[in-house]
Amino acid sequence: MGKNLRTPETLVMEHWMEPEEESDLVTEYMFKLINRLKRCQEVAINKMEEMQVKRKTWYDKNAVKREFKDGDLVPVLATSRANKLAVQWIGPGTILSNISETNYLVEIPGRRETSQIINMLKPYYKRPEHINAIINDETQNSLADQELEIP
Repeated sequence: MGKNLRTPETLVMEHWMEPEEESDLVTEYMFKLINRLKRCQEVAINKMEEMQVKRKTWYDKNAVKREFKDGDLVPVLATSRANKLAVQWIGPGTILSNISETNYLVEIPGRRETSQIINMLKPYYKRPEHINAIINDETQNSLADQELEIP
């Protein structure tokens, strides 16, 4: 089904095994084939570079720029989960230092410090403290006796 591909190596091998009178045609064909392969490679590289630029602009259009300072608290996204759709955040960890524009050194309590990419971190917002108030009967009655003015 189909034909076998005749690469430059096969052509040279055939030429050595079965010499023909027209040796210029084989060498000319090989040079043309090599030049065509080089042009195909250049076209592929150019297209790849164009697509890299296009994908980067598309990603950067929707990307949110985030920065953290040393000492900030951040939860870290857990990557080793049996169910990849179940998201679990570990922490909060503390930012120790900025390694590069996108990498931070994070220390999580009970674990060793690790390098984390910024996409795996998010700002930590501490919950407000709950205040439990004890209301006894006297304060409850005094609150009920007060009349509220309706504006």
